[in-house]
Amino acid sequence: MKRLMRHVKTGQWVSANATLTDDLQAALETETLSQALEFCQKHKLHDVEIVLRFGDPRYDSTIYVSDTVLVSRTPV
Repeated sequence: MKRLMRHVKTGQWVSANATLTDDLQAALETETLSQALEFCQKHKLHDVEIVLRFGDPRYDSTIYVSDTVLVSRTPV
C-alpha cells in the first residue's frame, strides 16, 4: 500500500520538500500514516488528504487532514 498526500483544492501531490506537483512519481510516499500526519504538521499543510493506494483503484481511500484533525472519507 502507498501512502501519498494530495492537496484537496488543486489535486496536486505533495513532494518531499512540501511543494505541490502534478507528477505522481515526484510525490512523497510515507511508510506509515503517522509519518504522513507528522509531515503535514511539520510543514503546516492544510486542506490535504492522505491517499491510500492499494494497487487496485477500487480499493483506494482518502483521509482528509485539516489542522491535524482526521476525517475518514469514502473511497476515491
